[in-house]
Amino acid sequence: MKLNHLFYKHKIMKLLITGGFGFIGSTLIRHILDTTNFEVINIDSKTSTSMPESLNTYVNLKRYNYENVNICNYNKINSIFYDYQPDSTFHLAAETHVDTSILEPAKFLHTNIIGTY
Repeated sequence: MKLNHLFYKHKIMKLLITGGFGFIGSTLIRHILDTTNFEVINIDSKTSTSMPESLNTYVNLKRYNYENVNICNYNKINSIFYDYQPDSTFHLAAETHVDTSILEPAKFLHTNIIGTY
């Protein structure tokens, strides 16, 4: 996957990624930070299925920013968009485990529908 086409006249892109401590999100973040000079804003609320250790290597990297925010918190999400002014967003945050959908359906619906809306 080549991301270099996201350059705008030599501007360093700012990419906001929700669910950055999930399997797909953390893989995408590592790929971006390893292959480009883009800035990454990772939004993740660190649930029981999060893997924050997967990004330990990048914690002190100036191009990597982490925000511990639930995507359902409209005011904080809005503030993050205002503060960082990202050029593009990858929305990967979701409750995806079948157990959650069965045992906590309200949480599942709230995150996946309200949090996305």
